Amino acid sequence: MKRLAITTLLGLAAVVAFALSGPPETVQASGVEWITDYKAGISKAREENKPIFLEFRCVP
Repeated sequence: MKRLAITTLLGLAAVVAFALSGPPETVQASGVEWITDYKAGISKAREENKPIFLEFRCVP
């Protein structure tokens, strides 16, 4: 019974840690700033009156 409780607790801790470790809001690559937060990207595009480029992908 103790083993099941410890395993469950560790599993829950792993799920919480994974959920809290989201991708960064911006990433610099090849001199280009990629905004990974959708709402922040839309807001910046509206402020600068620029179009947006959306890339849909699965982040492991």
